[in-house]
Amino acid sequence: MLNINQEQAIHASGNLAVFACPGSGKTRTLIEKAAHLISPDHDDRILIVTFTKKAAGEIKERINKKIGPLSSRISVGTFHSVCKQQLEKGLSKKFNLVTGSKLIALVKRAMKQVDFEGKADDALQKIDAAKCSITAPTDAAINDLFEAYQELLRRDGKHDMHDLILDAVAEMKAGRLRPFGHKWIFVDEFQDTDHVQFEWLKLHRNPSRSITVVGDDDQCIYGWRNALGFQGMERFVNEFQAEVVTLGINYRSYREIVFPSACLINLNQDRMLKALDPARGRGGRIACNRFSTDQDEAEALANAATQAPSEWAVLARTNMALDVIELELTARQIPYTRHGGSGVWSKLATQVLLDLLQSISRQSNGGYDSLLHWMGVPEHELSQLHQHGQISYVGASYPDGDGISASTKKTINNLAIKFLDWQNLAKNKREELLLIGVSEFLMPAASTWDKEILARAISVLQRLKGSISQRIALVQRKQEEDIEGVGLFTMHASKGLEFTNVWIIRAEEEVIPSERSPESEERRLMYVAMTRAQNRLVISATSLNKPSRFISEAGLSMPKVGSPINL
Repeated sequence: MLNINQEQAIHASGNLAVFACPGSGKTRTLIEKAAHLISPDHDDRILIVTFTKKAAGEIKERINKKIGPLSSRISVGTFHSVCKQQLEKGLSKKFNLVTGSKLIALVKRAMKQVDFEGKADDALQKIDAAKCSITAPTDAAINDLFEAYQELLRRDGKHDMHDLILDAVAEMKAGRLRPFGHKWIFVDEFQDTDHVQFEWLKLHRNPSRSITVVGDDDQCIYGWRNALGFQGMERFVNEFQAEVVTLGINYRSYREIVFPSACLINLNQDRMLKALDPARGRGGRIACNRFSTDQDEAEALANAATQAPSEWAVLARTNMALDVIELELTARQIPYTRHGGSGVWSKLATQVLLDLLQSISRQSNGGYDSLLHWMGVPEHELSQLHQHGQISYVGASYPDGDGISASTKKTINNLAIKFLDWQNLAKNKREELLLIGVSEFLMPAASTWDKEILARAISVLQRLKGSISQRIALVQRKQEEDIEGVGLFTMHASKGLEFTNVWIIRAEEEVIPSERSPESEERRLMYVAMTRAQNRLVISATSLNKPSRFISEAGLSMPKVGSPINL
């Protein structure tokens, strides 16, 4: 049964802005509205635009179930896929898209051209932010990077995903591209719309077309890529003269979770006022715990998740904070799945460790080149060795006038001696001594962070049982299989999802809020994390930092270290 506000949204006839609280059934409302509009008596069509392939797929599947064959008159896609279709059909041309590693390679070339310092991922984020704006970057260095990158794309005859929307807007403004002809357009997660996407929607404004946007300004957590949030939704209401409907009933969480979440988000200023009403009433639990270290925190979480792993989701402000949790779950062989970022066993340091151990166990040369490079052997010396000499774990022969440094030869010779010793330890089933020896060998070349990761990874391998190959298989199986178990998410990756029980880790100052984004956005991010929980919410911190201010802002209190664990 639909509530009165959902019914109002479904039957609204003109332009409409739906402000939907977490768990308020916004997707259901959107689908019910589509089903209400589509009729066998006419051939009018609906275009539904969202932000991710997963969301588009879910909406399409639910519409198919709801209205069957009539769903063929409803198109669903992301902004990028919709604009690609519009451009290719309207201009009769194909777009050669660059993504993944090739995109990063282009960014690195652009960085080199303009002497832009930093990581390629950070540079790409700045380029993406620039492409989400109608105006050119005001920062001269970023503008130079942007222009160099665009020139490389042009020379290669390529486009990136953002170009699809930019080109669609430019071509429609120039009169060379027609807007879509659908009678109704829906945009989901509208709070995440940027300036260019808003402009695309404006170009589809038509007296004979109704546009519905659905979103929650309190869940706008992508300000770094120019998401408009409340300002965008308010602007839509004003410019499109849209009716406003608020969905304020939360069907997901118990009152014990909803009220503190509302208490927190109400402290933000620029937002649509909403009264969160928990339909489930009382019956949930919310608890705070403080631990001496992140390892203590991980152990407590693993204890709680042992009996029913699939009922728990762990949310962290940063992907790195999840590493300790993943290692503890691996050590206890508690099933888990890592989402929204690379796992600890995929990091370079742990890959070098696993490759070396695998080579010792199998008496092979796998990962040798990567190991030497990780230990500081220059790339040109590795090339020399491979071109003119012979190189393996048990030693190397060097070409005449090889140009190989004395330090590299020492590293290779030392490794050859160690490798034979490690092989003997593996044959004699002395796994503990083998792991200690490998650890002592790798540590001097590791960075401070890699040292910590290696130490924890080796500690996990020591806690597992069986041969080295069996232990490696265990951690790699955890990494590869999409199994039912504890879900590990960044807070950003958890958006749009819900879980029976949620544990928010490292809720600390300098972690959340992060200094890298505005406090109001960090508060929204904490609000998103808290409202993922259906039945139980646990928030924890360590003594590494002060507890996050958001805990007290939510009307909660953090106990002292050493207090009994409260779940």
